[in-house]
Amino acid sequence: MLNARFPKKQVQLEIQKLSKSYDENQTALNNISLTLTPGIIGLVGSNGAGKSTLLKLIAQLERPSSGSIQLNGQDVADCPHLIRQRLGLLPQHFAVYENLTAKQFLQYLAAVKQVARTHVEQDISELLHALNLHEFENQKISTFSGGMRQRIGIAQALLGAPDILIFDEPTVGLDPHERVAFRSLLKKLAKDKIIILSSHIISDLASISDNILVLARGEVCAFNTPENLLQHMKGKVWDIMVENSEVRQIETLFKVCDTQSFDEKTRLRVIHDTPPNECASSIAPNLEDAYLFFTAPCPLQEH
Repeated sequence: MLNARFPKKQVQLEIQKLSKSYDENQTALNNISLTLTPGIIGLVGSNGAGKSTLLKLIAQLERPSSGSIQLNGQDVADCPHLIRQRLGLLPQHFAVYENLTAKQFLQYLAAVKQVARTHVEQDISELLHALNLHEFENQKISTFSGGMRQRIGIAQALLGAPDILIFDEPTVGLDPHERVAFRSLLKKLAKDKIIILSSHIISDLASISDNILVLARGEVCAFNTPENLLQHMKGKVWDIMVENSEVRQIETLFKVCDTQSFDEKTRLRVIHDTPPNECASSIAPNLEDAYLFFTAPCPLQEH
């Protein structure tokens, strides 16, 4: 089994009152507190929500303006190498050495990461097999497709069996079969690792995440299991049919997450605590409804 021989130790990240400001008018994160334990955390938010900033702070690529991150009770600001040694990172955009083969690239990064030499070659072989790249291990990366490059990026993040993994939009470029294989691999690894998957599309995270962390405007809007998020939305999602002339008013008063136009009428999917009109029908919620409920600006009625 991949990386099975490495000693396993429970890992916990404690994020306490974490804030990051780049200037007086730009606060990227505002007083975030979280406890992260092994499992898959789906991190979702729109552009500018604070996702990238949070990931950079966890990876010690930036320092917070205030607050702390503790790894198993120890403040990582005092010893940033502690978390770097235990962390694997796949940023959304990552560089490769085009003239190296897949195997050479992983050998080089293993040396940079100071991965113990004893089992490096076997680790690389296992990773290449796990990501279906073993047939191309001696092929230069310059010849790789986008999906193959993404898989070599995933492989480098897994080098050294880190117990904290951060993946930013990891399935971009992967075909459906590769996505299934990637999710299956993460499920196996998540038993004793903290795995953070970042995306701006909540449906991409729904089937794999143990918990979903929703960020908006630098703050935590929700952090719970997909099942609990759906439970919270029961009785808050409505289907209504209105005249086309009424649509503008409905959109002003309520959170509308979908519309479907007909000849003279429009069907709307509306989020509200109570029925938006006397003809509204309650419908089953999905995670996109939950995301909109927690992140969309309040309509005029709620100000």
